[in-house]
Amino acid sequence: MHVDTLIIGGGVIGLTVALELRRRQPHATITVLEAENELAAHGSGRNSGVLHSGIYYPPESLKAKMCAQGAAAMREYCRSRNLPLLPLGKVLVPERRTTHNSTYCCHALGTTASRRGCCRSANLPQRSPPRDRPPAAHSLYR
Repeated sequence: MHVDTLIIGGGVIGLTVALELRRRQPHATITVLEAENELAAHGSGRNSGVLHSGIYYPPESLKAKMCAQGAAAMREYCRSRNLPLLPLGKVLVPERRTTHNSTYCCHALGTTASRRGCCRSANLPQRSPPRDRPPAAHSLYR
């Protein structure tokens, strides 16, 4: 039996690779081998279910670009197939405690977010945190 591409593992990554290969090479023979009785039997241990914006990476880095492109591709994939996608947002709180550094961190993250068009930002008012969390003088909503 002739096989153009053999993929070991029928999990999220293996099936995604197979799907992309099928899209790029519609007539190729692609075989996926999986040890389990069914495909995608396990969720990836590293999958948080979040579409990452890449905001923490240097703007021109490959990681930042891959995060942005991957998130856009997943949003389009879900939209085109009427799959649910919940844009829940995120609150980013700088780790530094001094007001000057906190303000600077939020400003820098906000500038990065705006340049990438990945999120909207706003300074949120200080609120009482849960008892097990330190107070946040500045935060950035994403």
